[in-house]
Amino acid sequence: HEALLLDYESALTRVDSRTGQLYDVSAHMVWIGERTRQLDHAHIEFASRIRNPIGIKLGPSTTAEEA
Repeated sequence: HEALLLDYESALTRVDSRTGQLYDVSAHMVWIGERTRQLDHAHIEFASRIRNPIGIKLGPSTTAEEA
């Protein structure tokens, strides 16, 4: 699912007891989508900290520079 609601995602983020790394246990894989892809916003910061696989969803308004 899209990592849209940061309060929800943060509440379900856990530290792996063996590695000390953060995982979002709300999903196996979360994605950054059209509503959450601004590089200077909190959604990208959140995704950069967790160790889950991250999907990137590019919509029709995405420019070549952004891709």
